[in-house]
Amino acid sequence: MNNLSDYDYNVAAYPIREGIGKAPKYYLIFCTRHPDGVKLMNSFIREEEDELLKDSTTTPNQLLLPSEEFDIAHREVHRRRKELYQLVSNYLQENHQTTRGQIRHHFIFERFGDFHDKDYNFVVKELIQAGKLQTGHGRKSINDEEPLTFIP
Repeated sequence: MNNLSDYDYNVAAYPIREGIGKAPKYYLIFCTRHPDGVKLMNSFIREEEDELLKDSTTTPNQLLLPSEEFDIAHREVHRRRKELYQLVSNYLQENHQTTRGQIRHHFIFERFGDFHDKDYNFVVKELIQAGKLQTGHGRKSINDEEPLTFIP
């Protein structure tokens, strides 16, 4: 990965395993020179992880009612957004001036495949609504390049 990075590639690793909680059998190394490549692959991996979770919590003979499926997915989304909220809060202690894009970029390389774009959008919006982040223009609706200021 370091060798690829030396040649101006964005590189991320994803553990391939048989199921949730299993040890990795090997790693998928993804590299690209396009700035959006890792971001797109991160979201794809997160969606696959959600499918793996869904598959690991049901059996082929089990009748899964839509409410049960929603509950499993809902709990997982809530859990990871809570974790991301804490990670971003810690990140903001050291990075008072940032953007949503910079936050996403930082954590995609640190925690590749763990969080979806929707999770980053949700958490940043929650921080803005809680008054912990202030936008440059004062509105609550932002894009990835909008300057954000941490309010301790």
